[in-house]
Amino acid sequence: MDKDIVVIYKEPKKNAEYLRIKNSEELFKRKLDGEIERIDLDDTFIICKKDREKLMPNVYIRPRGSTLVETIRGDLFYVAKDKETGEISSFTRDNLLEYKERLDKISHDYSNQDEDGHFISKREQRRREAFEKMKKYNELKRAEKEVEESNNTNDKTNVKNEENNKSDKQGYFVLDLALTPDDDIPESQKKTINLSPRDENYIKAIIFLLREINKNLVKMDY
Repeated sequence: MDKDIVVIYKEPKKNAEYLRIKNSEELFKRKLDGEIERIDLDDTFIICKKDREKLMPNVYIRPRGSTLVETIRGDLFYVAKDKETGEISSFTRDNLLEYKERLDKISHDYSNQDEDGHFISKREQRRREAFEKMKKYNELKRAEKEVEESNNTNDKTNVKNEENNKSDKQGYFVLDLALTPDDDIPESQKKTINLSPRDENYIKAIIFLLREINKNLVKMDY
């Protein structure tokens, strides 16, 4: 039976995590979905997929005996090496955190790449950041404008409702042109108009004065 070992598992764009798994080549193949490669890093190994050219970058390493830095793409296992046998071993509680921090330091930095893994210059990064800030600013201004227009619409509606209510309270006034109470005016000659309370009072006052003047004229003896 394969022995359980503690390893560090790392996916591109994700933080590394600890796993307790069987030290089995078949398990590594199944987890990495294909043939695997074991890369020697002096006191540790990286186990990754052999055919990984089209996968997303994960970490940068300098393999044992090489002076060149290599990019490891795709998911990987970071495992300890037994000092005596030189074979895959388990991380211990004492060195687990140390090796995780070491893996974090060589992890690929995606802040200078787009979603397709293409390099983005600092100038382009600043341009994109400025674009995002402007986009958020415009969205905020558009939202403020919509709120303002909504408030203006509500204000106009309220004013119109007040005017309608005021008009309803004005009522109708029958303009009686008779100079004396005894005069009989046919209904067909009476006019109904819509007046404000103030105008109604003015007209009533004028009619009252005309009636008083008419009474005095009738009493005069020619």
